[in-house]
Amino acid sequence: MKTLFKAGRQLTKFRFIIPFVLACAAGSIWYGFDCFQNYGRSPGEGGVLAPLPARLAWGAGLWLLGIGLPVATFLYTRCYVAKIGFEEQTGILHISTVRLFGTSTLQIPASSVIGSRYYEGHMAGTDESPEIHTPFWKIRLQGRKFPLIMDLQGELMEPELLRELFCPNARPLH
Repeated sequence: MKTLFKAGRQLTKFRFIIPFVLACAAGSIWYGFDCFQNYGRSPGEGGVLAPLPARLAWGAGLWLLGIGLPVATFLYTRCYVAKIGFEEQTGILHISTVRLFGTSTLQIPASSVIGSRYYEGHMAGTDESPEIHTPFWKIRLQGRKFPLIMDLQGELMEPELLRELFCPNARPLH
């Protein structure tokens, strides 16, 4: 099997973000319960317990944030490509995506790729922030609802074969 792509350092960064997001989600849920029970009691908030609808609104908003963060992270990890391998004899792609612990590998025929699109990922900088350039491919597979996301800041071992398999009409990589 030929390794075509590895996310490399980008994967390491991504793995550090996952526990941070989960911690933020837990804090948001905890603070949502606290707001529901105590909003308005502190001297800065008036010293009197706020009406139930106000407490419920703040609590529910924070609960939704606390639930939405891990759900969105869960979905994104299922789409983020960690590694791609290819068996030329059989035409099978081995696509590894990120999980909370480790990776999960999908083995599919190369013909299951139904389309892809290149994105520049370019954001202009300002005086306070630098210019951002994070190119990626969004790859659609047959029978899969969400596309795969291949971060092109990773290591491209066989760029021409990748282009041939995923995006035959695209311009050359790097």
